[in-house]
Amino acid sequence: MSTAAAPSSASRGSPLGRIVGLTVLLGLSVLLYRWVWIDGVRPGWADAIAFSVTLICLASGARLLVESFDRKALGARMEVEGDPTVRETGQVRLQALMVILLGVTMAVPPVIALSGQGVPVAAYAAVVAVMVLRMYYNWRVMTRADEFLRRRVQEAHSIVLMILSPALTLYAAAERLGLAPQASAWELVV
Repeated sequence: MSTAAAPSSASRGSPLGRIVGLTVLLGLSVLLYRWVWIDGVRPGWADAIAFSVTLICLASGARLLVESFDRKALGARMEVEGDPTVRETGQVRLQALMVILLGVTMAVPPVIALSGQGVPVAAYAAVVAVMVLRMYYNWRVMTRADEFLRRRVQEAHSIVLMILSPALTLYAAAERLGLAPQASAWELVV
């Protein structure tokens, strides 16, 4: 018999609610792409996707951070019996902040590049610092996690690798054969 509590629809959100939320965020991204010009320059499609990722990360991170202050909702999200421990709550808050940082990191390069404002080297140093922090965070999670969490992370990484590796290879072959336009590293990342 399982001791995990069933997730409540209030904390996890209904599938329809998630679809509506993502649709709104993507709609905002399209509006940003169509109507927002930074110093007279319209962002390219890759920048628009980066801004979409930024919006999704900011919304997801903020929701998780706010939810971490409601112990009942957080317990239901984590599918644990009772309230989460102080350590678990702290881990969720740290994870939320890392998601928010990732979102900001995706927005910094196109904003600096398109506006011509700021110092690109300083912006790049900030992106590098956040990526190093994320790698350290991921390493800490993997070395301190239980076997169940490690297995879930490994499965997710395997799925991403199974999708992205063939997609990158197919695109590279199509590009080399002149069947697809050249892509920048930024376009491949987003």
